[in-house]
Amino acid sequence: TWADAEGHIFIDRNGQLFGAILHFLRNPTSHEHLALGKTELQALRCEADYFGLEEAMFPEPAEWWRLRGASRILVFGGQGTAAKPTEILSLPTMSFAVGPRMATRRGGCAGALLDRRRLLVIGGGDGPDRHDSTEILDMTTMTFAQGPRMGSMRGGCAAVMLGTSQLLVVGGWGGQDCLDDTELLDTATMSFAPGPRLGTPRGGCAVALLGGGKILVVGGSTGIGDLGLATTEVLDLTTMSFLPGPEMCTERAGCAAVLLDPRRLMVLGGWRGTEALDTTEVLDIAAQTFSQGPRMAAARGSCAATMIDGGRLLVVGGSNGHDLLDTSEVLDIATTTFLPGPRLCARRSGLMAVCC
Repeated sequence: TWADAEGHIFIDRNGQLFGAILHFLRNPTSHEHLALGKTELQALRCEADYFGLEEAMFPEPAEWWRLRGASRILVFGGQGTAAKPTEILSLPTMSFAVGPRMATRRGGCAGALLDRRRLLVIGGGDGPDRHDSTEILDMTTMTFAQGPRMGSMRGGCAAVMLGTSQLLVVGGWGGQDCLDDTELLDTATMSFAPGPRLGTPRGGCAVALLGGGKILVVGGSTGIGDLGLATTEVLDLTTMSFLPGPEMCTERAGCAAVLLDPRRLMVLGGWRGTEALDTTEVLDIAAQTFSQGPRMAAARGSCAATMIDGGRLLVVGGSNGHDLLDTSEVLDIATTTFLPGPRLCARRSGLMAVCC
């Protein structure tokens, strides 16, 4: 880079790709460049890095760091005979083994990695009893310890990290009541405080970080005999307020939601009333519209899902409406095809799965 005698600045970079960078600078919420081919994207990423724009133009959701070098998936909680023991899926062998034991049965719990060393298991229930307690798994020693207590009992809640310093817990059931409130955990002080209020009570909802400072809360139930909710809500992390989001094709409670890449989010399974669903939906994040996705081999209400790596997604457990499931399926994202996955050690519904 240099300037001529009149002060005009010359930048010796790829002029053709600079057009995409200029378009992004004029429209920073646009990610149209992500539709480019793989070779062009790699070249554009190099240019974006030169201009200090790689992170902005290629948003990597905060939870994706856990996929780098990950060698296992931890499955925990749920209804079933083995609800206290966890299970660990070895990614090199794609086989499950029994993992460390939690102190409390937690069906319909939530969970998230706080950092590379700690996983927090949140709420859930044991039969009709809901929990306001949490447990922390030390990923080095693989032992559980008591975590901070929430302000409310929450079964069927959802949780997501907001950056590295806060965790958001959303909705759930508190006793007999469906909740429309949230709680924020400060990961430095390990204490909970009230968070923003949802527009609708949501028990059995799912939540995912979209990138760009947005959180999506998906589906759930109001707890008054409905079929489930097809609505979603978007939390703007700048204003910390919820607004209505795009509507799904189907009502879903007890579903899972996973970000496939910066452009697409998939919602899997769940319940429509008493019917367990084998369908999926894909959200086009830029267009804010849902469309039907590939069908799973089994109906899975109250299932769990997580990314295995950049090209595969694992959906595990749940209920088909008659029996709890010990099966799993692996989605090949490139071909949008579900294939049989490894079998759990025990049948589980209302479980969680985290790649770590």
